[in-house]
Amino acid sequence: MVAKGPLNFRGYFRNPEENKKSFDEGGFFHSGDLMSRRQDGRLVVEGRKKDMIIRGGENVYPEPVENLLVKHPKIINAAVVGMPDLRLGERLCAFVQPSQGESVTLDEVKQYMAGEGIAVFQWPERVEVVGGWPLTAVNKIDKRHLRAYITVQLFREGEIDKEFGNEFLKREKLTIEDVVSGKVKIEFIGTPSKLRAIRTAERTI
Repeated sequence: MVAKGPLNFRGYFRNPEENKKSFDEGGFFHSGDLMSRRQDGRLVVEGRKKDMIIRGGENVYPEPVENLLVKHPKIINAAVVGMPDLRLGERLCAFVQPSQGESVTLDEVKQYMAGEGIAVFQWPERVEVVGGWPLTAVNKIDKRHLRAYITVQLFREGEIDKEFGNEFLKREKLTIEDVVSGKVKIEFIGTPSKLRAIRTAERTI
């Protein structure tokens, strides 16, 4: 989505680097939202460009998968990110926060996806159960840190080497060493209250 008009904000405060990335020479704002047009002409936001997962050449938008996961009776919140894979480039990893007293397994998630008729390439292939979330400064789930966390986990498990992991994290301006050394701390303790409120409301309608 690219926009220009009187309602657009003029730029990020004291952040020339972000302004350079987000505004072109004509003054158009590049939002980073990926959109599609329905047959009836309506525009639909599919997800964020930086969050899109390319699994073996297939583009997967995390948001529809997340919206489906939070409708599972055992899950109160979810975030889906790409994790590095030597064969496919990326696979889907779902971080899920279960309801109190519940647990969620990968097999349960796969069965749920199958029951909903979702294409197999959109299924999460790993589930990380969490009790909280790393958050950005604006109290949103920090997917940059989620990608870094799962990359380090795969490195520690011997699924990828350091070079491949660091190449995957280059877009995040992070390295495996940043996380392992403690230079970057990833803590699963936050609650994205706004997101949870929206999804709780959706569930009760």
